[in-house]
Amino acid sequence: MDNKIKSCQELNTQLAIYRAFRNSHGVAAVLREMAHEHCPIQTTIIR
Repeated sequence: MDNKIKSCQELNTQLAIYRAFRNSHGVAAVLREMAHEHCPIQTTIIR
């Protein structure tokens, strides 16, 4: 279970980075992976 939580946190971090750089292909790829892993999407603000 801890591995899944860590994996989901890493995917959410990747998602935030791709969104920050407006990389739509990267966002789509991470969202597909998150759907496959059944991860919730967390809103992260990177400043």
